[in-house]
Amino acid sequence: MDFRATAFSSKFKNKHKLFKPHYLSDDPETIKQYKRYNNKLNKVKSAAKKCYFASQFSLNKNNMKMTWKLIGMIVNRYKKKSTFISKILCDGKYFTERKEICDKLNEHFINVGQNLASQLPTTNVTPARFINKPLSNSFMFRSICTYEVTDLINSINPLSELQCHALRWQAVLLVKL
Repeated sequence: MDFRATAFSSKFKNKHKLFKPHYLSDDPETIKQYKRYNNKLNKVKSAAKKCYFASQFSLNKNNMKMTWKLIGMIVNRYKKKSTFISKILCDGKYFTERKEICDKLNEHFINVGQNLASQLPTTNVTPARFINKPLSNSFMFRSICTYEVTDLINSINPLSELQCHALRWQAVLLVKL
């Protein structure tokens, strides 16, 4: 049984009743009331979810398949997330039609780079001027060959270096073979 099944159905209905006035309202008290209720509901929901999964894990501790199913539920692996924007505020006006919303979002994202670039001051200074120290803490990876690893393993003295690292010299001898 889902942890949200019956105990929360009336609470979700109440949340939905409060949502519409909050969504369309500019009244700070209505918004505050909705947010307060929503926060309390989320805390209760989170506690119920923890309790539900703890009991399910203890019931299914010997069932690996069910355990992985529960883990998948926790990380929302089975949900396809999509976001639908039902209204957008642009230039002090609300847009609710899907095409208008798409047009406004496209207009914003097409121009965002140009708008930000126009706000930057122009300068003749090159970016390299701000690098005043050599990069002494930089590093580089190079490719290695199998013979380099083999030579390194063969050069290890099992009685000295491996004893101080608490490794067994027999393991190195097996690798050498």
